[in-house]
Amino acid sequence: MPSSSVLSPDECIATINRSNIKVHLVLEGKSDAIVFRSLEKNFPNLEFSLLPVGGRSNVLRVFERRNEVSIEKKVVFVADRDFWVHTGVPGQYLNQVLILTHGYSIENDLVVDGEFESYIYNIDKDSYRTELEEFLGWHALAVWRTKNGNTRCISFDPVHILSDSALYSKETQLDVHEKYPTDFLNRLRNSYRLLTRGKSLLALIVKHLSYKERDVRFRSDNLIGLAAARGGPLTNRLKLRIAEAADLRRDAERA
Repeated sequence: MPSSSVLSPDECIATINRSNIKVHLVLEGKSDAIVFRSLEKNFPNLEFSLLPVGGRSNVLRVFERRNEVSIEKKVVFVADRDFWVHTGVPGQYLNQVLILTHGYSIENDLVVDGEFESYIYNIDKDSYRTELEEFLGWHALAVWRTKNGNTRCISFDPVHILSDSALYSKETQLDVHEKYPTDFLNRLRNSYRLLTRGKSLLALIVKHLSYKERDVRFRSDNLIGLAAARGGPLTNRLKLRIAEAADLRRDAERA
C-alpha cells in the first residue's frame, strides 16, 4: 500500500529498514503511485509498499544510498527518464533495480497508453495541432540550447507561453550566429508524445478537453486515473520490469 505522505530520502531509508514488508517501490509522486498501485491486482498475495519521495532527484538520492538498506529488503526505484531521453542514461544509473519511464516522464507513457488526444473533438483538432506545432517550435529550441550547455527553462506552462506573444518571441529569438535546430524539431515532431516534457504536453491536451463549452470535460488527474486503470503497452512493460527487478514472480509462485 502507498505511504500516506511524501518522504525525504532519510525518512524513506529509515521506513524501509523499520518495515516488516519485504518489497518496496521508491517512486517520485502521486501519478506514479496511481499507476503502480495496480500491481496489487497482479500479485494479490504479496505485500509491498509504495514510497513517494517527492521527485526524481530524491529517487536518485535514495538509489545512490541503497547500500544503507538492509540486505533482506527488496527495493526497486522508479523514475522519469527526463532529459536523459535526449542525452542517454549515465552509466552509474544503468541498473536493473532502477526502472526508467520509456518517454520523458510517466505522463508521456500515459499519454501514449491512454490515447488522450483521441478525446479531443474533431472540431477542436485543428486548433490543438496549431498550438502543438507552436509549442514544439519553442520546446525544440529550449531543449537544444540546454543540451548544448546554454540552459533555458523547458518547463514553462504551454498555455502560458503560447498566450504571451512577447515571452514566446523572446524565448524563440535566435542569438547571434545561432541556427535553429530544424532536424531536432523534426525528431520531436515524429515522437513528441515520448520526447517532449510530459507535464507540458498533458497540460496542452487538457486545455482542449476542459473548456467550459464541452459537454464532457477532463482534468489531468481524471486522464491519469483512466489510463492507469486501463493499462497499456508502455505502463505494462514498466510493471513487468518492476516485477522482474523485485523477483515478484518467483515470490508469487511460492506464496
